[in-house]
Amino acid sequence: MKIVIQRVKSASVTVDEELISSIGRGLLVFAGIGHDDTEKEAENLVNKVLKAKFWPDEDGKPWKKNVQDIEGEVLCVSQFTLYGKMKKGNKPDFHDAAKPEIARRVYDHFYNKMSSSYKPERVKNGVFQAMMEVELKNDGPVTIEINTNLPKKEPKEPKADTNDESGEGDEPINPMATSQRSRVFFDIKIGQQEAGRIAFELFDDVVPKTADNFRALCTGEKGIGQQGKPLTYKGSIFHRVIKQFMIQGGDFTAFNGTGGESIYGEKFPDENFELKHDRPFLLSMANSGPGTNGSQFFVTTVATPHLDNKHVVFGEVINGKSIVRKIENMATASDKPKTDVTVVNCGELKGEDYENAHKRVQDATGDPYEDFPEDHQAEELTAPLAFKIASDLKGFGNTAFKSGDLQLGIEKYQKGLRYLNEFPETGEDDENKEVAEQMKSLRFTLHSNSSLLANKVANFNDAQKWAGYALQIADAAKAKDADKAKAYYRRAVALIGQKEEDSALKDLQAALKLAPNDVAITNEINKVKKAVKDREAKDRKAAQKFFS
Repeated sequence: MKIVIQRVKSASVTVDEELISSIGRGLLVFAGIGHDDTEKEAENLVNKVLKAKFWPDEDGKPWKKNVQDIEGEVLCVSQFTLYGKMKKGNKPDFHDAAKPEIARRVYDHFYNKMSSSYKPERVKNGVFQAMMEVELKNDGPVTIEINTNLPKKEPKEPKADTNDESGEGDEPINPMATSQRSRVFFDIKIGQQEAGRIAFELFDDVVPKTADNFRALCTGEKGIGQQGKPLTYKGSIFHRVIKQFMIQGGDFTAFNGTGGESIYGEKFPDENFELKHDRPFLLSMANSGPGTNGSQFFVTTVATPHLDNKHVVFGEVINGKSIVRKIENMATASDKPKTDVTVVNCGELKGEDYENAHKRVQDATGDPYEDFPEDHQAEELTAPLAFKIASDLKGFGNTAFKSGDLQLGIEKYQKGLRYLNEFPETGEDDENKEVAEQMKSLRFTLHSNSSLLANKVANFNDAQKWAGYALQIADAAKAKDADKAKAYYRRAVALIGQKEEDSALKDLQAALKLAPNDVAITNEINKVKKAVKDREAKDRKAAQKFFS
């Protein structure tokens, strides 16, 4: 196994113009896997990286401190081209690089071991088998290569399959293209609303039997099972959701966690426990004890190490993480979502769909941010950055509103609030005082705007709630009287929509005090008074008829 270590002031990885990972001061580590490399070599190199003394001490004495001593960060990048050779012709070949199934397994172990041996939040990763753009700002002339398996002499070069004796026609052999992990998808509907697509990559190279079970249940290629039901996830639901833990599905026979079956029969044994539950968005088998794997699975939403050596990890989410988060945050009763989450379609990804499976699809607003702040990995989420993102999201919400996509507008406003809520109590010190005031004001605006759009789509319950939130923080946000009047007016409209005219009238009168010249408020008061008068007259007439 080969690694190249670069001491850096900063480094980042971008794929398809999307920032994947970035670090500040620390180490950028390129790692290449050879044919015979194993997890043992990976662990040895992790130990070397974390203990290598690349920095001076406080007195300026060189080579005294390692990356842990300075609390630096580590960015790991898979790089099979470290095994490239140019002995013949002008083009490199990569005969000595491991096949992708081996390389992926050993590299994942290298990264996971680095993360668990140091601090997970300080160890970042690239994207295996992707066309990565790596940028760095070096921290002095410190570039180190370590090779765990240097040969005593150069091995005999394999013969190329070519008639060009000069070697000029040799094409590089890319080991990453010889074999690929399976990729599959779920198209999800929440209630009657299309939620989008979740794409998974399966770890065929580590747990081939378990991975193929899931793949075949996505395609439905095995026909009818022993229980007389089609062996497919299509039409099944996510029947169990626990926030800050996991979402579970796969019971396509009973739909409640008691059914399902595998393509091998009702149950099949645990294949191995090589992969660990060390991060969110891993795909793992649900079971009722050792050797009881069927069709049920779960997706982690946090690291769940207590499940290691009990459940078989066999894949991960590579796209649609926001849908997983949306499901995770749904209202539940006895852990079952109150609104059905259905797999309306599923299958295997091939060709161009396979290649593009990991690409995040931006909506019409151009919003580039993760839907949930806990999945934001581009850089450390500070209060000023959260404010910037939330401000951008307010703009995206306004864009959606103007285009007539009211539901999308609501989603953007609520997403902005999620980022602000990462910092509910921003410090009042000199450095953060200004951003704290800005966040309060923006929080008020996002709640009030959410209420406006919710009223327009007749979601009066949420409209009332969101306007109420705005009014609760109006004074702290130093909201103007005109803006507070809007919030009262919007809550009143929501109350009218719920036939609560008396309460609505109180809010309208409060709004009129703040904006006495607002014609819309005056007109609404007159309409509500008439509605109350008509209702009372109707009630009296009904009472008279009853006693006559």
